Amino acid sequence: MSKLVLIAKTLRLPNLLLLALAQFLVSHYFIKDYNSQLLILISAATISTALAGYLLNDVFDLAIDKANNKLKLINENNKNWALLFSVILFSIGLIFGFISSQLSAASFFKYYLLAVISLVLYALILSKLKFIGNFVVASLIVLAIFLAFFQQKNKVSFQNIGNGFILIFYGGLAFLLNWIREVIKDFEDIEGDTLAHRLSLPIILGFRFSKLMLAAILFGCMILFVFLSYQSLSSLTSLVYYLSIATIISIAFIKLIQAKQKNDFASLSTLIKILMFLGILLPIFA
Repeated sequence: MSKLVLIAKTLRLPNLLLLALAQFLVSHYFIKDYNSQLLILISAATISTALAGYLLNDVFDLAIDKANNKLKLINENNKNWALLFSVILFSIGLIFGFISSQLSAASFFKYYLLAVISLVLYALILSKLKFIGNFVVASLIVLAIFLAFFQQKNKVSFQNIGNGFILIFYGGLAFLLNWIREVIKDFEDIEGDTLAHRLSLPIILGFRFSKLMLAAILFGCMILFVFLSYQSLSSLTSLVYYLSIATIISIAFIKLIQAKQKNDFASLSTLIKILMFLGILLPIFA
C-alpha cells in the first residue's frame, strides 16, 4: 500500500469530504437564506472535530487494528504525536465552533462540546461496546450534517427550511447507511474483536443471525427505493437516481447473503460507501 493511500486512510479523506458535501447540499437545498462564510466556519469546525476523533480512536485501537491487520500510519513510535495532534484538532474544532456560534443567530456551540465528549468516550469506552458505539457514530454523522442549519442568517425554524419530509428522510438515511457500514466493519473485524473481548453486534447476536438481520434491513431499503423509483416516473433524472440506489442495494444484499470471509465484507463496505455518497446527493434529485 502506497504512503499516499495510507495517509488518505489515516485522515479518512473520503469521509471528511462527504461530510463537507452534505453540509453544503443541506445549505443549498433546504435553507432559503444562509451565510456562506458561516458555512465555511462550521465545516472547518466539523472536519477538525471529526478528524481528531478518528486519530484519537486510532491511538487507542493500535492493538486491535494490528490484530485485524488494519494498521495505518499511526504506530507505537508516533502514537504520542498523533494523540497531541488530535488534542490540537479538537481545540481548533471547538474554537471554530465557538466563533461560528457567536456569529450565528442560534447558539449551537454546545453541540460541538457534545461531539467532542462523545468522540472521547467512544475512543475510551464505547469502541469496546461497539453495539452501542455504532449508534453513537451514526448519530454524530447526522448531527454533523444538520449543524449546517445553524449558519443561516435568521433563527432556525421550519418556515425557512425546505420540505420537512425530505429533510427527515435525509437524516434517517444518513443514520441508517452509516450504522450499516459500521456493522459491516464489525463483521470484518470479528476475529480481532473476539480476541479483544469487544461487544459488537455479530459477537453478541452471532454471525448468522446478525447477517440475516442486516439482510432484512437492506431488503427493506431496496423495496423503499424501488417504490420511490415508481413515484418518480415523471422525472427521468430522479428515476435513474432512485433506481441506481435500489440496484446497488440489491447487489449489496446478494453479497451480504454470500459473504463468509473478511474480504467479502471489505468489498461490501465499499458498496455501502458508494451508497452513502449517492444518499448524500438526495437533495438534488428529491
